[in-house]
Amino acid sequence: MSEFYAVILADNYDNQFNHLTNTLPKSLFPFVDDLIIEHQINWLSKNEIDQIIILYRNEKIAEYFNNRKRLGRKTQNIQLINILDSKSSGDALRELYSHGIIQQDFLLLFGDVITNISLKDVINKYHDQRKEDKMNILLMVAHQGTQQYEEERFLYVLESDDKLFQLIDLQQKQIKFNKKHITLTKGMPCKYVIRSNLIESGIYICNRDVLKSFQENFMWAEIKEDFIKYMTTTSDIQEEKIHLYIAPKIQVSQRIFHPQSFHNACLKYLSRFFFPYCPQQQYYVDFFKYFAGRVDQKAKISDQCFIGQNTDVKPKVTITKSIIGKNCKLGIGCEIINSILWDNIEIDDNVIIKDCIVASGCKIKNSIQSQIVTMENQKNVKQLSNFQKYDDNTFQSEDSDEESDSHELHQKKPKENDDQGLKEDMIDIVAKCQTVSQVRQAIINVDTIKVNSNIAFENIVIAFMAAFLDTIQPDIDSLKNAYALWEEFIVRFVSETEVLCYIKSIETFCRQNQQYHLNQFLQLSYKHQILSEQVILNYQNQMAAVEDDQFAKEFTQSSQQFKEYLENIIAEQEQQQTQDEQGDGEYEYEYVYE
Repeated sequence: MSEFYAVILADNYDNQFNHLTNTLPKSLFPFVDDLIIEHQINWLSKNEIDQIIILYRNEKIAEYFNNRKRLGRKTQNIQLINILDSKSSGDALRELYSHGIIQQDFLLLFGDVITNISLKDVINKYHDQRKEDKMNILLMVAHQGTQQYEEERFLYVLESDDKLFQLIDLQQKQIKFNKKHITLTKGMPCKYVIRSNLIESGIYICNRDVLKSFQENFMWAEIKEDFIKYMTTTSDIQEEKIHLYIAPKIQVSQRIFHPQSFHNACLKYLSRFFFPYCPQQQYYVDFFKYFAGRVDQKAKISDQCFIGQNTDVKPKVTITKSIIGKNCKLGIGCEIINSILWDNIEIDDNVIIKDCIVASGCKIKNSIQSQIVTMENQKNVKQLSNFQKYDDNTFQSEDSDEESDSHELHQKKPKENDDQGLKEDMIDIVAKCQTVSQVRQAIINVDTIKVNSNIAFENIVIAFMAAFLDTIQPDIDSLKNAYALWEEFIVRFVSETEVLCYIKSIETFCRQNQQYHLNQFLQLSYKHQILSEQVILNYQNQMAAVEDDQFAKEFTQSSQQFKEYLENIIAEQEQQQTQDEQGDGEYEYEYVYE
């Protein structure tokens, strides 16, 4: 497999680690006895892949690889490509395509993956599928397990040959199952398997056409959310196919989304969960404890702990399920609980650190008021990341100002500033649009803003509705004209997950401006296929249940006829569905659940 390229997306585009990733990308995070990127290179090497392309935008990655030879590591087959201007994974892949390096199939790996999955079987399956059908352009690797984190909660709908029929994000959709009937959102019934016990590994085997697809669709930002969703929801148009490789149970993968998953992955690694990839044997091993530092006999160390080289652990120190890096000093009586300490950290006597990640070079001092180190009121937010909030603390970095000890930290609120900027942009966009063609251009502009600034659809809907509602007049003709003009825009940005904030924006507007009627908005939203029958009925029932609210009472009375109309539509649909089932027989399926 020496000719096979591995492409590592070494940078991250999220803020799950607070300020840590502003200066250090996740791929350079210390992971127990080495960096995450080194674990990945080691894994690729053992799977006989030595042609590696690293896409980066943080210069610390380039600095690290420029100095990597000094550490005795091989670098001759590693190419670095600067993607400084990228705002998403999609931008990174477009930049890779423009370099023209990839002319064949390749492996795509996210920079936050720790795994022991054997690639030989994965690549062989991909090649077999390509021989059978040249339109099989991507193989998504998953492993079996319990979905622990929100980012893992997907439902996989597979055809008999492991072709991915549909990928459903369980964070965004509420899906109810019964044993007699399962309804998919697209396509005709076929033999399929529905699985909720699979976890995406962050590993993909791709044909070069995947890069071409991202190049042609410049608004795509992510692999799953854009490319895979598009390919599976438009299979009646697209000939390209996506398959799933399900690794054996002893082969696993862990993506590091946030501090909780980071800590969990470290503990799994110490428990040899990723065997044969385990901590280096140069450490003293006592069950799942790994020591390379100086540990006093009176210190209490639990299982699943790691203590790096030249770290000094004083008497009466208690360490519980924690990872301590190199050259650290832990004072007498301090406690480290469920935490990760990087290198060169000094901790005073009797300090308690709980559920934290402490970055390299920090000094944590004792305090009369509190001894528990957390995120609250810390002096340097760039050096600490927490799992959850606890009490106050006293915290100091090596380069902090001693005179600032009594100064209270006032954190910035960039989100509010971003929201205000988005509202201003949306007011300007709405004011300039007078024709359908201008609205279509506005969709492209807002999509670009969303990708560049990583803005959630919900924030876009809220900002747009504020600008949109401000332009309409309190007569039905004005309202009809406004919806006719903006229908395509609203349908684009109001999906199933945004309907609540969409309706809430209208309700708030109608409460404040009683000359407008909420029922008219809902009827037009239904006519233009923005809201479904069931969504409107659910909202009507919620409003009917509200007590001592004159607005809700008047709305319930005025919308009664519309409600009866929607109930009749749903009843007819259910009757037709029953007739179809009796005529065609039940769907053939297997539901695999956790």
